[in-house]
Amino acid sequence: MLETWHLVAFGKETQFEKYYGYYTSSYSINNFSIGNNAFSMYNVPYKQVAVYTNKENQTITFFIFTSSQKLSSQQHNIEKQKQILKAEFENSGWKCPQLLSEIDSTKDFYFDSISQIKMENWFKGRITLVGDACYCPSLLSGKGSTLAMVGAYILAGELKQADGNYQEAFMQYETVFKPFMEKKQKAAQFFAKSFIPKSNFGIWIRNLVFRLMSVSVFSKLFLNQFKDSDLTLKEY
Repeated sequence: MLETWHLVAFGKETQFEKYYGYYTSSYSINNFSIGNNAFSMYNVPYKQVAVYTNKENQTITFFIFTSSQKLSSQQHNIEKQKQILKAEFENSGWKCPQLLSEIDSTKDFYFDSISQIKMENWFKGRITLVGDACYCPSLLSGKGSTLAMVGAYILAGELKQADGNYQEAFMQYETVFKPFMEKKQKAAQFFAKSFIPKSNFGIWIRNLVFRLMSVSVFSKLFLNQFKDSDLTLKEY
């Protein structure tokens, strides 16, 4: 339904999508244990795989790989997507073959490109968009769901305040939130450049940065990059 509204009111999603050269996949498996509340990550140039346990002590996989061009696989062809993931990781070492052996039995397989949605305007007529439909920051931001809820809160508040004047509410929603989201998208774009190291030296540098994060001075500098002090929410 979301794609239908986007197409009818604004045009094809591809007009607004900015692809960042990565694909990601995730699914849960039952026959693989890394211990309670554990996390493990493995890198080779251009590829990364991580596994972690959730609250139900179920193991979750998280794959990322680079692709200079968007893949021509059918958007909703899950079997084709599984084949692509297998081809990318089955010879990558570590525990990849074991993780991939569970791919055909999982019931929650996810596969998608890492992209952002950037639109000049978020509304048209009586239709406005919220969340990933108009300002998708991508998983690189780590805040997609949070920012979607913040946008919905602002939109609902402005609609209430406008007292029926939906056009005024839509414009105010965009005026308040769009500059903030543009900054968030730029921050995610910057992070994308170092998301998956493309050489063994790059992996070494990334791991060094992770180790420095255990030092309070460096961790504070890093966390300051994720503070949202640029936006103060009104109480509607």
